[in-house]
Amino acid sequence: MRSRLALVLHEGELGGANVAVARLLPLLRQRWDVTAWVPGDGATADVLERHGARVTRVARPYAFSARGLVAPPGPVRRLVQVPSYRRAWRRWVRSEDPDVVLFNSLLVAPELVDLPRPLRARTVLYVHELLGNGLKPLVALTMAKRADVHVAPSHAVAARLARAGIRAHVIHPGVPELQREGTCGDANEIAVAHSLDRPVPVIGCVGTVCPIKGTDLYLAMLAELQRISGRQFRARLVGRPPRGRWHRWGLRVLARAADSAVECRVPPPDADESWSLRELAELDVLVVPSRVDACPLVVLEAMALGVPVVAFDTGGIAEQLGRDGSGVLVERGDVRALAAAVAALIDAPERRRALAEQALRRQRRLFTVERHAAALDAVLSALCRRPGESTLQRDGVPLFSARV
Repeated sequence: MRSRLALVLHEGELGGANVAVARLLPLLRQRWDVTAWVPGDGATADVLERHGARVTRVARPYAFSARGLVAPPGPVRRLVQVPSYRRAWRRWVRSEDPDVVLFNSLLVAPELVDLPRPLRARTVLYVHELLGNGLKPLVALTMAKRADVHVAPSHAVAARLARAGIRAHVIHPGVPELQREGTCGDANEIAVAHSLDRPVPVIGCVGTVCPIKGTDLYLAMLAELQRISGRQFRARLVGRPPRGRWHRWGLRVLARAADSAVECRVPPPDADESWSLRELAELDVLVVPSRVDACPLVVLEAMALGVPVVAFDTGGIAEQLGRDGSGVLVERGDVRALAAAVAALIDAPERRRALAEQALRRQRRLFTVERHAAALDAVLSALCRRPGESTLQRDGVPLFSARV
C-alpha cells in the first residue's frame, strides 16, 4: 500500500537542503506518493516535478529578520498577505490529506505550528540549521517541538537540539555517484590526473555568498595565500548572494572579489544542481570557510568528485571528512592556518590525489543517496505503523537497511 508524503520547503532556490531531498525522490517514490509545497521562484519546483512530485508553488510572505522584512515586497504587503497565505496553506494540507508531512527546514516551523487541527498526518521536522543562542533560536526551537519526530543531518545538530530538550534521529545526507567530465575508471577508482598536470591549480569556494558560509574569510585566506605561497594559482568564487537579509552584503563581497582578480561565477536564475557540480568539478582544491555549518552538501559533492577539501572544523564538517585523511581540517576562524593548509596542497599534487581517493572511498561507504533514502524512509514508515526496516530497492536489490 502506497502512503502519501507531503514535503514542505522554505524557499524555491536550490540550496543544499532542497537538493538533498530532491535527490531522494526517485527512491522514495517507490513507496510514497509525493506532493510538495514550494515557496518562491527558483529551480526547486522544476527539479521536484522532474522527479515525479506534484508541486504547488506559492508566494510566502514570512521574513525572519529586519532586513528580510523590508526586502521586496516590503513589510506592509507582507503583513497583508499573511492571512491569505495561512488559509491557502491549511486548504492545501487538508486537500492533500497526507500520511506524513516532512518539514524540510527549521525555517518552515511557522507552517508546522499552523497545521490545521484535527489532522491525521504525522509530522517530521528535518532540522538543517545549527542554531546558536538568543531569542530567535529559542522561539524557533519552541516551535520545532510541535513536530512528532525530529531528524538532524549531523551529530552536531542533534547535540544542539538535545540541549533544547529535543531528541533527533541523525541521518547524514548522501550524494549520488558523480564523475568529472572526461574521466573514466571502474567504480572503485577516481581519475584526478588532469589536476596533477595542470600548471596553475584552481582554488575555489562554492556556496551562497553570505557571512555564515564565510565568503569574506575566503577572500582573506586568498590574500594570505598570495603572501606565503611561491606558486601561481587561480582563485574562483562560485555562488550568488541570498535573497533578503544578506543580499547587499553578498553583492559587496562579490564586487570585492572581482576587484581582487578572483574569477566570480554567479549561477543563472534557472540553474539546477548540475550547474554547480560542473563548476565544482573544475576545482583542484575546495575551500570551505564556514563560520557555522550543519552538514554542507558541497563537501560531500567534492568528495564524490575527487576534489580535495580544506575546511574549518565547525559543525558537522568533521563528521563528513572524518580524521582518516579524507580532507584537511583547521581550527575555525584561523585564516592563516587555512591558507597554510591550501599552500601545502598546491605544492603537493600527490597529496591531493591521496586526499581525493580516500575521500571518495569514505563518501561511497557512508554518504550515498541510497543510504540516505533508506534511513529516512525507515523514519517515515515508522510513523505510518509500518515495520521499521526499509525495503527500498534499486534494480530489484534491497538498499541499505536502517532501523529507527
